[in-house]
Amino acid sequence: MARRPSGAVYDHLGAKLGMGDAANALLGINQGFAWSMTVIMKIDLVGPKSRGLAVGLNELAGYLAVGVTAYLTGYLASEYGLRPAPIYLGVAYAILGAGLSILLVRDTREYVRLETAAHARQASPTSFREIFVLTSFRDRNLFTACSGVHAGTCGGFG
Repeated sequence: MARRPSGAVYDHLGAKLGMGDAANALLGINQGFAWSMTVIMKIDLVGPKSRGLAVGLNELAGYLAVGVTAYLTGYLASEYGLRPAPIYLGVAYAILGAGLSILLVRDTREYVRLETAAHARQASPTSFREIFVLTSFRDRNLFTACSGVHAGTCGGFG
């Protein structure tokens, strides 16, 4: 077995190189693009009547996966050590996700076209200013949904 530097050296290098900040930035990019796109794609697939169910099932699946992964990485770390065993699970997830995406995932553009064709066209799109005023001042329910833990999810930012 090859000898490696102690965990303290890795921790020092990681802190010096900003690896924690970089990992958080990558996680944020993933949440902004990949996770949000899966929600939109599922909403496109189920149509207007089951959107809440689609979002709920997506959240359930996501948090269940986070819980199972935390359990599995904890188990791997306790059995085989903190490095490198738990990272192998992440590598396996990445390979599995890429493979499934390439083989099974299809664009939902046609579903969107079908749905938009079934609805009447709006006379003019709502401007950012109109959305901001509505969610901030005119509609109490929208204001409540946009405040607190939901900050940043309304008014065109979410």
